[in-house]
Amino acid sequence: ARRCSRTMVPMTGSPAGAAPWAACSAAMVGPTMRVGGAFDARILQIASSLGYVVVNWTRDTEDWKPTTTADQIFARATQGVQGGDIILMHSQGPHTLEALPRIVKYLRGKGFELTTVSGVLE
Repeated sequence: ARRCSRTMVPMTGSPAGAAPWAACSAAMVGPTMRVGGAFDARILQIASSLGYVVVNWTRDTEDWKPTTTADQIFARATQGVQGGDIILMHSQGPHTLEALPRIVKYLRGKGFELTTVSGVLE
């Protein structure tokens, strides 16, 4: 799969415009199958043989944890971010919505483009 420079990906399964910009959890693009972060070389080989492309996050904000603050989410999403990174966030994280506008503003200010998984793979 081609990785586009300066992209973020919206969470799979969320309505357009309503979801935090985040990553899908290792979605197999084609017919979609979510496998979370738990997969190995065997899964990748099987997916490839069936014509799937496996997409996984590269940055985990750990926003789902009750003890993770909005500042920690922001730092994990932005510190050292590079073109092609996929940031994992969850719509039900206790401080995700608090951190999200700041993350989007920062990344857009650095020239990053918000896109979908399909947009990354095109």
